[in-house]
Amino acid sequence: MRILLVDDDEIQIESLKIGLTSRGYEVQGTSNVREALDFISEGGFDILITDYYMPQSSGLDLLKQLRQNSLALPVIMMTGYADKKLVTDAKHHYCDAFIEKPFTLDTLVKTIQKVSKKIPKKNSLIHARESVCKSPFDEAVNRPNDILDTLIHLLGISFENHSQEKLLDKVIKHVLDIPWFSEKGQGGLFLVDKESNCLKPEIKDYFPEPIQKTCNKLPFGESLCGRSATKKKVQYCTHDHINKYCKYSEKFFWNIYSVPIVNGNQILGILVVILSPDHEESSLEKKFLTLVSSIIAGIILRKSAEKERERIEALLRHSQKMQAIGSLTGSIAHDFNNLIQVILGFSQLLLLNVPQENPQYEKIREIESAAQKARNLTRQLLTFSRKTNTEYTLVDLNVHIRRTAKFLERLLPKTIKIDLSLSKALKPVYVDPDQIEQAVVNLCLNARDAMPTGGTIRIETRKVFLDELFCKAQALRCPGEHVFLSVTDTGEGMDKHLMEHIYEPFFTTKEKGGGTGLGLPIVRGIVKNHGGQIICESKPGIGTTFKIYVPANRKTVARSEPIQCSSNMEGNETILLIDDEEAMLKITKSVLNTFGYKTFTALNGSEALTIFSKQRNAIDLVILDLIMPGMDGIACLNRLLEINPEAKVLVTSGYTMEESIRTILDRGARGILRKPFEIEQMLRAIRSVLD
Repeated sequence: MRILLVDDDEIQIESLKIGLTSRGYEVQGTSNVREALDFISEGGFDILITDYYMPQSSGLDLLKQLRQNSLALPVIMMTGYADKKLVTDAKHHYCDAFIEKPFTLDTLVKTIQKVSKKIPKKNSLIHARESVCKSPFDEAVNRPNDILDTLIHLLGISFENHSQEKLLDKVIKHVLDIPWFSEKGQGGLFLVDKESNCLKPEIKDYFPEPIQKTCNKLPFGESLCGRSATKKKVQYCTHDHINKYCKYSEKFFWNIYSVPIVNGNQILGILVVILSPDHEESSLEKKFLTLVSSIIAGIILRKSAEKERERIEALLRHSQKMQAIGSLTGSIAHDFNNLIQVILGFSQLLLLNVPQENPQYEKIREIESAAQKARNLTRQLLTFSRKTNTEYTLVDLNVHIRRTAKFLERLLPKTIKIDLSLSKALKPVYVDPDQIEQAVVNLCLNARDAMPTGGTIRIETRKVFLDELFCKAQALRCPGEHVFLSVTDTGEGMDKHLMEHIYEPFFTTKEKGGGTGLGLPIVRGIVKNHGGQIICESKPGIGTTFKIYVPANRKTVARSEPIQCSSNMEGNETILLIDDEEAMLKITKSVLNTFGYKTFTALNGSEALTIFSKQRNAIDLVILDLIMPGMDGIACLNRLLEINPEAKVLVTSGYTMEESIRTILDRGARGILRKPFEIEQMLRAIRSVLD
């Protein structure tokens, strides 16, 4: 059996060709309707399989041209959806079967077998059709599949090179200018969406301003719009019945058509045509308006698809931008940590040797204090860039939210009220409680700044189940149970432009000195550390809601470093120091020598391995920087332990992820020391490992 396959998607054609050929069919594919007609004219095909929607010409257009050329062939039509109207239109042009996408190869083969049993007599049916119509308009509207031709030829609309927005405008404008509704072309048209908002009002000059007011009030309730939406049929209302069905109408409304905009069983909106007082109902006009509504439905669906594609593309761009900013921020913070470590180390070393009564003592203390503040800032940057450790523990999230709320009550002005809506059904979850509390505090402080005259902050928790579709759209890792946490304010709100930048570090709308611009980036980093997603919803003048989704079933708890306090910080052991920063080696060597330790130093992994191989019996401890060019810390750690499996290694790093901590400890490191650290912290950690 020879099959002609028509589809604008060449991948689909090739896929079906391979499948059908494997079942013994001979398949010829084409993406061009004109070429398909030529193939059919040449003969030799047993069945035509065509897609319904194609950019240049629809499957119905192909059937129409088959009829016009008196060509007969059994037809199977593929479509993403097959509502009643589409089925009727296609059968009107002798389509034998429908198959809805997505379908299996077995389903298609069964459909082919069923259709092939029919004995086509299409030539006689085509010739039997009436050849004369009452008028060009009557002919057009009585052939429902000729929607595009109707608008192109009768209304003069061009469908090429127009955006969906402009195309919708053109359809509405030309419908309003139709002289069939009245001799003067008087009337109005409204496209109302399912939220009862007027999307595209077009008002003729004949009507006064109150129509625009009515346009924004057209409801789906007890009104003409509601009747047409419920019945999914065109409704006609005369002046005598206006007050009964159109409760928002004014006295200048005379006669009205209300046409549902539908996609299958889904109501997309209502087309309302306001007519002149001398207008009379016409079945022909109802048919035409139904065709127009189908066109508008298609435009709305395409527009929705475009918006969804744009939203996903914007989400991807934003994610990539934030990832790049995060990587850059993490790298900068790592370098800063090394510099801060040097400043902090030398200042603390000086303080050990300078008496408090010395005039320089307080100056050195100021240097130490500034270094500690800088350390806190880099930790915030690392939280934003998701390069800080997250320690999970099983907690009652509501307890921590209540505790945070009490803290905030002392911090927020009296004009701001905190409203808690915490689900009692929320089970204990694995989170880092300190990070979650910090996220809530940051969001509430952000809400405070958005409500200078006061308002309400609402904090809500509950357990939710997210399906695969939602998780995919919001870039969540996996579907299933999630913890939902939201913070809502009644403040000024934000526009779309502002929302695009809120997670960028150092971006702030406050005056100079009024904020660091790290509050929301840190919140985002915390949420990402938990494998979750944060969504911001805001409108100017209404307020802002931050919605946080975190997996509820995460039970991985990071191992704590085995570092205990030791009262004695001095020693006489030998320590190998490995760091690519020479200044770090100098300060660490100075501190250790001051406290009695002997030291070897190495600027890279290769140099360190050479020293360790020669001095492994003399070296009691290795202090190894994790982030180094060339041979990194983990590779160096592995080689050190190959040389001496009993080697004691203490790892230092400006930032460490949870996965890195587990890897380092599992591979044999005795502990992790985070830069920048205090001298006392390092000395106690050393004694803990050695003792």
